[in-house]
Amino acid sequence: MAVVTVSDGRAVMANWEAAVAVAVPLVILWGARLVMASRRGVRDRRVGYGIVALLAVLAAPLALPVAAYHWGYLTFLGAALLVLGWRSRQQVTWVCGMLTMVVGVLTGSSVVRGMIGIRESSDAAAVSASVQIGLGVIVLVAGARNLVAQRSQGAGIGSHAA
Repeated sequence: MAVVTVSDGRAVMANWEAAVAVAVPLVILWGARLVMASRRGVRDRRVGYGIVALLAVLAAPLALPVAAYHWGYLTFLGAALLVLGWRSRQQVTWVCGMLTMVVGVLTGSSVVRGMIGIRESSDAAAVSASVQIGLGVIVLVAGARNLVAQRSQGAGIGSHAA
């Protein structure tokens, strides 16, 4: 999203590139969940990753750019992560989703930015992009730490069985 913000030169925008930047991670997340479930050999319980990915892809061309202009693209990505994390009982996912929603509202919502008096400028876009990059780093670190913890927990379980 930060790349789209910088290339567009505005934090608040309504374009298909930003909508695709929301849909792609949700499709990748759904695919990753399918791969993980097939590797484990057990069917993943239905949380809604596929439905959320499908809705994001269908909304990307028309509905998402208009709605996101008012509330921010990251707000919708964060809302999806919040719901998926809550439904799958993954605290890291729903906390990252909540954080993403807050950053999305503050950096990309025309409504909120108008209420608190942030005017659109190239400097505002640069600040928004910097905050979005910082958010991305935080989410990636949290995800990596969670993955390492899950793998070490899985290794601990396997070693006790031997």
